[in-house]
Amino acid sequence: ALAGLKLVQSIGVDVIERQIGAVTDALKAEAMRRGWNLVSPVDPAKHGALITLRSHKVDLLVKWLAQDGIIVSSRDDNLRISPHVYNDQADVDRLVAALAKHRELLV
Repeated sequence: ALAGLKLVQSIGVDVIERQIGAVTDALKAEAMRRGWNLVSPVDPAKHGALITLRSHKVDLLVKWLAQDGIIVSSRDDNLRISPHVYNDQADVDRLVAALAKHRELLV
């Protein structure tokens, strides 16, 4: 836990917040542009650092994304994407491409 706190202090909370916000905003924009069913509120003031998408076979989607080297999880039968400060636009692009490849599993 101490190492995590030191990392946050060295990067800065403001930097972390901006980076996570940029990544979540980019993911939301792509989801909306592609017509994916976004569960997360669009307004950044109404959600944290998570993006949630509807999926009718979420466990299979999580498994296939993991095979592509993308780690996400499922909550309440939805795909849960939890970006952090180390994620960037390249990660967004990679995730969006993988989701597009498995589009049939999204609602």
